[in-house]
Amino acid sequence: MARTVRWGILGLGSIAHRVLKGFKATPPDQTSVIAVGSREGDKARAFARTFGIPRAYGSYEAVLADPSVDLVYVALPNHLHMPWTLKAIAAGKHVLCEKPFTFDLARAKPAIAAARKKGVFLMEAFMYRCHPQMRKIRELLRREVGEVRMIRAAFSYGGIDEKNVRMGNAQAGGGFMDVGCYPVSFMRWVLEEEPVEAKATAVIGRRSGVDHWCAGTYKFPSGAIGYFDAGMMVNTDWTATIFGTKAKLHVTSPWIPEPPSTTLELTRWSNWKTEKIVVKSKHYFANEAEAVARAILSGKKQAPEMTWSDTLGNMRALDMARKSMGLVWKGAR
Repeated sequence: MARTVRWGILGLGSIAHRVLKGFKATPPDQTSVIAVGSREGDKARAFARTFGIPRAYGSYEAVLADPSVDLVYVALPNHLHMPWTLKAIAAGKHVLCEKPFTFDLARAKPAIAAARKKGVFLMEAFMYRCHPQMRKIRELLRREVGEVRMIRAAFSYGGIDEKNVRMGNAQAGGGFMDVGCYPVSFMRWVLEEEPVEAKATAVIGRRSGVDHWCAGTYKFPSGAIGYFDAGMMVNTDWTATIFGTKAKLHVTSPWIPEPPSTTLELTRWSNWKTEKIVVKSKHYFANEAEAVARAILSGKKQAPEMTWSDTLGNMRALDMARKSMGLVWKGAR
């Protein structure tokens, strides 16, 4: 394989547009998008012209068949993540799959097994994990915060109605899967352990069959409790706060930390004074692309920012809360 990771993109929705804009800050000798695929050829060609991509295909299969493509970025709706991740792996491609990985833990395991057997790279695309503020948070957790007792994390946005594809039960839709997966992954990352108990509640639409908004708690082996709220039909904070025995750490922009910098607020209980810590960074999608390239070009099949066990742990935690809130996939076996 060339020393540049050559990407092919499946799905040309809003997320793909944002990713390509972020790629402008990525070293061209490390990452290059060479192909895009859509079920609509005209759409693929228009997208390719906009972003200067040399190859546009009118099918997803054509991207997988392109021998020059090293990595396939699956930027499709939730219910299509696994089918096309598995097809890409079978074609011998490395894969970056959008979050949430799939419907549930049972449907996530085959992809991990397939990647391991085929010997290809696979990562769930939680781009916030690749931002340098995460390294700073880990440093502050070890040096300043003390024993973590409580975490509050929220991610939601309004303006989505039940007709949207992201609000369908058959599409693994709803606020919890679309954005609630972020707070859940964050609290697990902070505590470096898996929850043992989940209690959650949600407003589930009669027509959509998914949560419109939800909230819940997780209890962890250490005794720490994590609280989350999420939704796609309500606007709340996009923040996270970690409460420790020595200090509180408030993350002002955990999920979409816009460049050129983001701010962490550390309040020490010893004097109740708040210190603002600025973390500079390039675009968050550039950070993700560079993390993927580092792993692949060094021969790794997993990235430390989001390992396979981390993905499986997050799917397991999502299953726990879904069960508590009564969110069931109608086509589940």
